[in-house]
Amino acid sequence: MALRKRTFFPPFSNDIYLMLTERCPMRCEYCYIKHRADGESMTQETMDKVMEKATGHPRVIFFGGEPLLKIDEMKWFMKKYGDRCSGFQTVTSASVNFDEFYERIFCPNMERFELQMSWDGTDGTRKLAGGVNNSTSVYEKIKFLLDEGARFQIRSVINDTNVDHLFSLYKKFRSIAETHSEFCADMTLAHQESYDASFPQKLERELKKIFALIESDARAGRKPYIQQWILNYIESAANGTKIMGCNVGTEIIIRPNGNVYPCTMLSQCGDRFKMGSVYDNALDTSIIDALIRQPAECSGCSLRDACMGGCRYEKIARTGDLDIVNPCYCDQAKVIVPVVRGWMQSLDNDIKSVVLAHAAQYIRWRGCERSSSHAEAWRFREKEMYR
Repeated sequence: MALRKRTFFPPFSNDIYLMLTERCPMRCEYCYIKHRADGESMTQETMDKVMEKATGHPRVIFFGGEPLLKIDEMKWFMKKYGDRCSGFQTVTSASVNFDEFYERIFCPNMERFELQMSWDGTDGTRKLAGGVNNSTSVYEKIKFLLDEGARFQIRSVINDTNVDHLFSLYKKFRSIAETHSEFCADMTLAHQESYDASFPQKLERELKKIFALIESDARAGRKPYIQQWILNYIESAANGTKIMGCNVGTEIIIRPNGNVYPCTMLSQCGDRFKMGSVYDNALDTSIIDALIRQPAECSGCSLRDACMGGCRYEKIARTGDLDIVNPCYCDQAKVIVPVVRGWMQSLDNDIKSVVLAHAAQYIRWRGCERSSSHAEAWRFREKEMYR
């Protein structure tokens, strides 16, 4: 029997995050990048090394810091390695060089290029280095992209500052999605050491409003608007898998100096979780095994079957110890798991079948996204998910 060729990067991940620079003009309150004012930037030599080690046709995510500070490097990489890659994505705050990026990078490569913009919907969370909030200016760019018919995504981070607006933000995105099939919006809970004491109650209140509207839409015969983060929860609850997960180890992150990590946030914790460098001959992937273990402290928890034990970065930032639980994450799990499971159990069979069909479409789209081109995945989404 022929032996499978050993690969440099873990074979289960097809996404490679290139941290083009760790510099950023933003000072978002929950950001984990430590050197946003004077961080390192990636050289073309290091990018060449990454592609020497990559196999197949990886999907490359231009990340930061703020990757739009490095438009020339982005364009150079795509010209040299465009045929090697299955697709590209840029994750940006849209706070600098956006017009240049749109004209030089996004428009000429729209069929193969994803754009993910960060916008939290309020004036409290994302500020420029001088303290000026840029929420309004970014939303103007969102409206511009909608008018242009561009395919793009919005990622909103929910924390103490904007959790009160979670439902209203969901409704705004729901309204946009009704008329713009090219638009995709999703949310994530902030990875931070602690939340205000009132955060769990506010999160529960807002989630229940969202689920009530989803149910109301389904009962009225409308295809409900269910974002990816909620579909993840629904699918997990329906299939008995862990609702509260962690992406550690499913992504490959390359810092500007060529060091390789299994998580964007853990890349900022010195060499502790460094698997190696693209200048090495091999990576130490045993680090992933240690990271994905559930903490011993979780053994007596009633939610152990639904939770992976919390964000690993949150634990390190709080105590430096992987084998304990971060109360902040427990607060999230103690809200989300019973809310999702309780709502699913309360649905009659007709409405539940609508919701589960939507979740099944999401699973098929996720498979399409991982195995097909960016354009094919978007076409599936536009045809099946919200139409």
